[in-house]
Amino acid sequence: MILLLLLTVQSVFVPYIALWDVTPDGVLVFLIYWAGRKERTWGSVLGFVGGVLQDFVGGGTLGVYAFSKSVACYIAGYFPKSRVESPVWLTGGILFVSAFVHQFIYCVLTCRKAAAGILIMFLRYGIPSAVYTSLVGMAAYGLADLKNRRRETK
Repeated sequence: MILLLLLTVQSVFVPYIALWDVTPDGVLVFLIYWAGRKERTWGSVLGFVGGVLQDFVGGGTLGVYAFSKSVACYIAGYFPKSRVESPVWLTGGILFVSAFVHQFIYCVLTCRKAAAGILIMFLRYGIPSAVYTSLVGMAAYGLADLKNRRRETK
């Protein structure tokens, strides 16, 4: 249910916070958060399901988001499970690595030009999107952490 809400927000509202045609991937932030609480295989399945849903909503090439998010969530599962309680900057770093891999795979699979075109697309959109996604993720994780700490003190 939360994933469907995020997909709606991603497709309707996130384009309004684009910086130089680059938007954060809120769906990936959510998937990486949940993948970090599960084992690698479960994270990969979660990434695949979220990616398939995003493929249907986005209207692009079917399977690109499914594959790239699945791999990104699988990679996020390699990091220790204690990272859920880790400092926000460390979790943001893990999110950046995952978003970087996601964007690289996405660029390779969607760019129909030569290798130079893929590189330009990745440098122009992939890396900035990974940075933007990790910054938004750090803010979201920080707010969630703050909320959990307030709940524990009450």
